[in-house]
Amino acid sequence: MGRLDIRQGGGTFVKEAPAEPSHPAQQQPDAWLDRSRSLRHILEVRQVLESGAAMLAAIHRTDEHLAQLRETLDGMASQLSDEHFGEQADVRFHLQIAAATDNPVIIDLMTSLSERLHESMKDTRALWFYSERSTSERLLREHTGIYEAIAAGDGAEASRRMSQHIAKVMQVLDREQPQ
Repeated sequence: MGRLDIRQGGGTFVKEAPAEPSHPAQQQPDAWLDRSRSLRHILEVRQVLESGAAMLAAIHRTDEHLAQLRETLDGMASQLSDEHFGEQADVRFHLQIAAATDNPVIIDLMTSLSERLHESMKDTRALWFYSERSTSERLLREHTGIYEAIAAGDGAEASRRMSQHIAKVMQVLDREQPQ
């Protein structure tokens, strides 16, 4: 399967998808630079969209939404060493926050981004696992903080925590990005 390479003023091209090593930083420098730029773009969109979604989730969430989020967090806590489960739970947590906004446009946007969301989380988790051993615990603490702000109905705090969460991912990307 290929990917589209869109160049302003240059056209749109289908590029062959390279076989990728398990860790993004092990890719060829030029390929990693392209991928990290794309990842940064996705993270920027996520920061804008998900910070607002967290705020709205704090306002509109129901007991059912809170129960689903709590169940996902409990699963994360019980499976800290399972990287695949962690990725799936991470995506699920963020999509559940979108659902808790009770805003069909946000839900549609997050759902349409879900494949890229999963890919970006897989890449950033790989970077974090490569650079820091305590990543799973840190992600769980950050997600728990977001959940607690949503549960407390504190939209500003939920937004702030989500923004910080994604900003930390961007910092890891910047640190790991080849010069």
